[in-house]
Amino acid sequence: MRTNKILLTIFTVSFIFLHGCSTTSSVISGNVGASFSKAYKAISSLISGYEDHPITRELVDQIPYASLRMKIGKGPAGLLILESKKGDEYTWVSADNVYIITKEGRIIRALGLTNNLTDVYSSEPSFKEILQTSDSLTGEKFRYVSLDNPEAFNIRVKVSYKKIGPEDVSILDRTRQLILIEEKIENAYIKWRHINKYWVDQETGFVMQSFQVIAPNLPPILIQVTKKPSQ
Repeated sequence: MRTNKILLTIFTVSFIFLHGCSTTSSVISGNVGASFSKAYKAISSLISGYEDHPITRELVDQIPYASLRMKIGKGPAGLLILESKKGDEYTWVSADNVYIITKEGRIIRALGLTNNLTDVYSSEPSFKEILQTSDSLTGEKFRYVSLDNPEAFNIRVKVSYKKIGPEDVSILDRTRQLILIEEKIENAYIKWRHINKYWVDQETGFVMQSFQVIAPNLPPILIQVTKKPSQ
């Protein structure tokens, strides 16, 4: 019964947003305040922590859309559905009105968190390009990050990569061998330093699992792709 209820909620949310892309895009692009209050209440419980909702392979297979499992800090895991795709950018939405936009596996925008990632500018290599390099650090790059709580624009973050090697990764009931790539981010002025981790498909460069920090005052975000988008 509980699984059916969760599935119904997911389908309802997916239907609304898949038939209202223009509205969704305007909310993500500028109108943060419109749904921030509701989203804040939803996401605050995620950060404080409690048991995961039951996300099973059976549930994922019944949903006719690409999906991912997301866990913030010590909170429960939630299921996000692919709302739209524009080039290599993917917009994902949860039943709690949390949105994230990913590009080549990296979170580049987020709405519904206690500190939203409003913009990212960078010229970093794709993970497929990183896979083709040596095992050493591939050289320093820079990322410019904007946040909304507190407001901060174009924080300059130094980024470097290191290819660690193959690891077996289990997502729901399936295990596959992926290549772990570590991404070191740091800004000495605000004392922000962290190592993000990405588990990448060797052949396609697609990120199947990641562990990312997108703001200094937010806990790490674990993402597992439960159903890949069609290419």
